[in-house]
Amino acid sequence: MIKNRFVYVLTVRLFMVVTTLTLVSCGLSTPSETDVRGFIHHRYEGKIELTEYEKLNGQKTNALGAEGYILWFAGKGKCNDAVLGYRGSCKKGEMVIFTGSDGEKIPNIVFSKSERGWLYDPRISSIDIRRDSKVSGDGRSNIPTSSTDSALAAKFSGVWEYDQNGAKQYLKIIQEKPGIFRFFNGYKYKGEFVWAEASIKNANGIYLKPLNEKLTGEFVSSNFYATHGDEFTYKITLDLKSSNKLLYSVYSSIRGETDTREANKISN
Repeated sequence: MIKNRFVYVLTVRLFMVVTTLTLVSCGLSTPSETDVRGFIHHRYEGKIELTEYEKLNGQKTNALGAEGYILWFAGKGKCNDAVLGYRGSCKKGEMVIFTGSDGEKIPNIVFSKSERGWLYDPRISSIDIRRDSKVSGDGRSNIPTSSTDSALAAKFSGVWEYDQNGAKQYLKIIQEKPGIFRFFNGYKYKGEFVWAEASIKNANGIYLKPLNEKLTGEFVSSNFYATHGDEFTYKITLDLKSSNKLLYSVYSSIRGETDTREANKISN
């Protein structure tokens, strides 16, 4: 009887020690790739598999008095079953890129700490999907045929870097043909640019035209910003301020507001 009680007490104490060490370990760690996979599996009901992952940044938070962590990452996935919805869509077998939502280009997941480990909150996390679209070329797909086109191509064509919420994001401008420029936005993944295209109504991309020494373009999209699949009108304006600096403005009919950021040219 005494022996059995001794074994019981020892077992309980060992359990308490192990539990304490586990919680301390959790307190010292941050969400891992496994946690990100769990989030993606839950968000897309197991239809999308994470195939490439790289953590870009992380920040501790104490929202609402609870210990939490915001994780920014770059990643790609494979669509194992058709996905339709405001978080993005893909067909079975297609490759997708994870992007941010609500105007953010870099996806992030908001985690909260619990005794069971890291829990995620899909309601306030920023992550959508877009079909993987690889863009090739050096920023100039055609040789201009006039001095005006030549000057515009030299000024605007290339890759531009800007800051959004502390994260580096990028624009790419390509001259498709005289007087027509194609616009891409994206981010870096494993040192390489990832250009994720939005779904544009009645077009296969975003196109800009010269107007008063600026490039402008208007289009309708269901996912340029995260809008739950609803279509809104957007207008992009690129206003060159110097040889390597421009203002990137986006007007959206969502709130009737214009968001403007300064971008620096990093390559031709």
